[in-house]
Amino acid sequence: MIFFCLVLPGLYVLTSNRKRKTYEEIIGTIIKLAGSRQKVLAVHTIVSDYEDSWLRAVENVLPNVSRLGCWFHYTQACYRNIKKLGLSDLYDDEPDLRLHLRKFLALALLPQDQIRRCFKHLCKNIDPRLQPFIQYFKQQWMYDMGPHLWCVADSEIRTNNSSE
Repeated sequence: MIFFCLVLPGLYVLTSNRKRKTYEEIIGTIIKLAGSRQKVLAVHTIVSDYEDSWLRAVENVLPNVSRLGCWFHYTQACYRNIKKLGLSDLYDDEPDLRLHLRKFLALALLPQDQIRRCFKHLCKNIDPRLQPFIQYFKQQWMYDMGPHLWCVADSEIRTNNSSE
């Protein structure tokens, strides 16, 4: 919920699992609770992390609500992958490679219609040591998630947690 340009949590929910069905039940309960209090939920966009079961639940229960992935979680996932692939030393020690990797993270700040073209441009003449990251990024962010989910260029709110 946005209140005077501040993002405030409207509700906290604790759950024992991360299953799509559970998330669908939670969303349904929230809708019913609002209705029982004569309130109408006017949800336009949900900003969240990239948990597949959550994203599918939102799509199933609220098909007309726009889904947007959190930019903080996107960059953290990329940084974790850099570490997982053993590229941390290159990232820390080689400024040119670090800058090149950061450009992939910055793709989320471009207008969505420019992301694929810029991604292809970034992949040209790249240091071969970065190929594992390129493969990860291509599969995870260009295909599996898709730029429509992580492009935050036109978004007033880019994270699901204002403290991040």
